[in-house]
Amino acid sequence: MKKLLCKENPVVNGYPEYGFIFSLIDDVTVPWVMNNFIEFEVIPEWELFISYVNHNSILQDCPYINNAMVKRNELLQEGVDIARYAAESIAADTCLFLYLDRFYLSGTEEYRLKHYIHNSFVVGCDTDKEIIYLADNFNGGKYSIIKCSYDDFRNAFRRNSESIVYNSVLQNDYKGDVVKYLKDIIDKTGEAYIFAEKSDIKAFKTCFPMAHDLKIVGYDNARKRFRIESYFAKKPVVSCSFDEIGKAYRCYPKQDEIDEIVLLKKVLPERPERIDLKKIVTSLEEYISPAKGETKRDGYTVGHNMFVLDYIHDKIWIIEGTRYRFWQFLYERAMLMEYRVKKLEDMGVLPKDDTFSGQFVRIKKGYLLLRNLFIKADIDGDRLEPSFADIMAQLISGEKESIRRLTELLKAYIDTTGNGELPLEGE
Repeated sequence: MKKLLCKENPVVNGYPEYGFIFSLIDDVTVPWVMNNFIEFEVIPEWELFISYVNHNSILQDCPYINNAMVKRNELLQEGVDIARYAAESIAADTCLFLYLDRFYLSGTEEYRLKHYIHNSFVVGCDTDKEIIYLADNFNGGKYSIIKCSYDDFRNAFRRNSESIVYNSVLQNDYKGDVVKYLKDIIDKTGEAYIFAEKSDIKAFKTCFPMAHDLKIVGYDNARKRFRIESYFAKKPVVSCSFDEIGKAYRCYPKQDEIDEIVLLKKVLPERPERIDLKKIVTSLEEYISPAKGETKRDGYTVGHNMFVLDYIHDKIWIIEGTRYRFWQFLYERAMLMEYRVKKLEDMGVLPKDDTFSGQFVRIKKGYLLLRNLFIKADIDGDRLEPSFADIMAQLISGEKESIRRLTELLKAYIDTTGNGELPLEGE
């Protein structure tokens, strides 16, 4: 019997965590959504990784999800059949969030091509056909639900490849000697996978700076060089020095994270949240304030809120290095703001004004246009039209002004009524 716990096309899906949450929430204007999903940030070095500020804790923060945890190694030691375990969890209305090696998952870009360990959601199963359904932004950053056989799922779970460099093993068994670790892996398996900063490797200097997995296919002890299978350079295999790899290495997903399996079940909040106007105002003020600008975190640049859009526009060339999900995120962000404004109008917090709310509709449509222009250029293999930058500049300017006006109206309502929070329906 087939059972799927999540919607296939949630209204917000730029990232798998958002897609999962919004596939559970029936109304995108519930107070928790209204109070959050405003401030955002970007890390340019990570292919312009853009997300809301609470991205890393959002599954724990969401009041509509109950979280529990089991350890992968404990299940393996107990001889648990992970496919049966997943099916039993789905039968109990519980999804799983766990790391899998996508080399074994048909429907992914990595299938039978390269080992790539990443987390995904188990959202359904078909016990008659022995199929597991997985949700993530699998291919090209687009949210989708794919299926795999029980056997492929077992392999993806168990074989978190011997070819991959893990920081815990590197530090504990090899005392940080990544070169020796890599050579040992290659001697054993013929190839090794390492998470590295490509801009630290000369062969990739023309590549947009980012940390990503590299496949190392051999080494030359005499010349002290590794051979790397290339996805970005012109040659299929390039070489780099041992020293370059040592400098470029970054921690792969922590072993303890890979060992964690999160159990996620939809619940109704024990204490329904109210719409917190003061919190919304504070977030909106941060949203358009240039004061925060950019900061540093873990050695990377972090751009905040509207500064992000100014930054992108000022360095318009960088747009060519973005992915679909960047533009999908900006569109979804504008869509949620439109919903927020219309809900507050319906509740009498904001005056009914089609001209004012229409500004947010136009902003949403503008970001949808940018997303579609990017998709078209990407499919056609063309550069973006020069008008792209002009459209973006107009959107940034219009959005800042609309948010300022929205903030003023909310402050006036709070001052006039004394209501910093809105009562729940029925109170």
